[in-house]
Formats: sequence, C-alpha cells, structure tokens
Amino acid sequence: MIGFEHYSPFPAISISTLTAFARCPRKFFYSFGVGIGKEEHIALKFGEAIHAALPHAFYADLVASFAAFDHVWEDRDSFADEKRNKMSARLILTDYMQSHASNRSIYKLLKPPSTTLRLSKSISEYEIPFVLDIGLSIPLVGRIDAHSSHRDTGELWLNEFKTSSEMSTRFFDGFQLNPQVVGYTLGARAHGIPVKGCIVEGLKVSSAKKDAQMTQSTPVFVTDQMVEDFLIWAKYTAFFMLACQDAKEFPKDISACTPYSQFGMPGYQCEYLPMCLTSDWTSMKGMYTPKDYPTFRLLNGPKLKPALTEVTTNGLPIHPAQPPLNPSRTIRIGAAAGAGSVVASTAANDPQSTQQPMQSPP
Repeated sequence: MIGFEHYSPFPAISISTLTAFARCPRKFFYSFGVGIGKEEHIALKFGEAIHAALPHAFYADLVASFAAFDHVWEDRDSFADEKRNKMSARLILTDYMQSHASNRSIYKLLKPPSTTLRLSKSISEYEIPFVLDIGLSIPLVGRIDAHSSHRDTGELWLNEFKTSSEMSTRFFDGFQLNPQVVGYTLGARAHGIPVKGCIVEGLKVSSAKKDAQMTQSTPVFVTDQMVEDFLIWAKYTAFFMLACQDAKEFPKDISACTPYSQFGMPGYQCEYLPMCLTSDWTSMKGMYTPKDYPTFRLLNGPKLKPALTEVTTNGLPIHPAQPPLNPSRTIRIGAAAGAGSVVASTAANDPQSTQQPMQSPP
C-alpha cells in the first residue's frame, strides 16, 4: 500500500476507532492511522467544551460552568458559527441548569469511583475511564461522560451528553442499539458499577436568535443480549482492523463514499474522497491538516492478567459469544482498580451450553 509509512499502530482500540473502521478501512487509515482531516471539527470541540461545563451547571454554578466552557472553547468564536459560539453555549447551559434544578432531573450526577487509570487528556472530573481485554492482542479502552443515580429508584445509570442540531424521536432512536451505549455499559459493569444502561441527554444546538434551546433525555436499557452482540461485533471488527495493519493494506470501501450506495439517499460525500480518487494519496496529504482529536490513551496502561472471577451484569453472568473467526468461548475483561482482570465464560455458566470453556492463556 502506498504511504503506509505514515501510519501509526495503535496500542489500544476504542469504540470510535472500531466504528470508523467498520464504515471504511481506508477512511480509518486516513483519519485515525495517519491523523489528518480537512479542518478542525468545530462541532466536536463545541461538544467537548459543553461536556466540561455541564457538571457545574447541574449543581447550579453557572459562573464555573461558563468558565469551564470558555477554557476549552478559547477563541473559536472567530469561526463565526451561528450555532456554536459562547452565546449559544450560555443558553444551552442555562436551560440545562433550569431543567435539572429543584429535583426536576431524573438523575443525580455522582463522582466516579477511585481508579488507578489516568487519561492523557481529561475533559471532566466526572469521566470514568475503562480498559477491557476482550481477547485481542490489544485492549479496548474508553471513557464515559458520567454516571448517576436515578431520582426515584436509586438505580445507577451512565450518562452520555450529546449536542445536536436535531432533537427528535429519530435522534434518540439512534442510541437504542448503539456501540457506544452498549460498550460503555459493559465497561462500567466490568469495573464494578452495576448500571442498568445509559441515559442519553440531548442538548439542542441552534442559532441563539432562531430557536429556544431544548434539553431532552431518554434512558436506554442495556440487556445481556445487547452486550453479547457488542462483543461479537467488536471482536469481529477489530480482527480485520489488526489484520489490515499486519498486512499493511487498508482497502477502500467504495460503497461508503456517499450515503447513497448504503442507504439509498443523497448526502455529504466522505471528506477523503479526493484522496481516494488519486493513485498516490500522499500527493494530496498537504491539503489536509493534523487532527485535533488523536485517539486518547491511558497514561498508565495496566498489564491485563486473567483472574478467575466472574463478571456479572445486573446480577447475571455475562455470556459473551465469539465471532466465527475465534473459537474461544472465554472473554477476559481487565479491572480498572488494579485488581487484575476477570473472566466470563459462556460454557461455565450456561447449563444449556454443550461447549467446554477454554483455559485463558497465561
């Protein structure tokens, strides 16, 4: 493959890298492996700044909330985005505070449990980092926006904050069987936080002069079957991602260049399409800029060693299935607090299983 020398191998995978590769291996190569894009993604930076500010707004400290937003956002009002600017952010944060004040919120944000894991770039003190060994040569890592207790039941839930120009049933339906929601739930449960699922909080982004700001939330229950489906998908996708890396070849998925081929409707074309239309993509590398969002990393990446401890989800054992390319029925999941790792085996816990559990490698 031309230009593979520009690729940087990954010490870990994340749900973002898996979904990017699943869409198109070559887009993953450009975006995450080489780390280039057309321009800074203002929407992502705006979302990051809002995430940093929300916990302060939840506890009715708008001064600290605005300061946290400004610290991340800096001088990006110069981009003249009518939807994403300091004024719009202040309306969103004020609306969020008012809709969650005086016991109006269905949840209460909680400080994360203590952990030995540290991120190279932390957005909020309410974030929860995790690392999972799902049976690959590298771990699956991630960070959860926050977790909370339900106002009426006391049950624990994850919180995911999403800024979007659309606030509709269609928007929230996108999280019903979603890799991020399910994967984060698995990460929390494996690290000893028995969450029911994830509360997705939608924060509408719009012109301050055009629309009133809206904040809506919906709970997404995550079942054991959803966790099993996620593990199959994650291992299957990562297997091919690592195979491409070893082969030094990331093929183009030409059905993903525009939405029409896959979804039957017109839409924005992939930002890397011009590079894919040339015989030597490196000749156009100078037209792209380094991305401001490198894959985050754990500063103290722990060594994952198997320990014969069972993982449970809502009191029930995880029964992970394996992709057809890996016959093992054992999934090793690393613990965040330095307690080694845990093993979940379908055959050992499922009376209907006819397979014998395989031993974890030393």
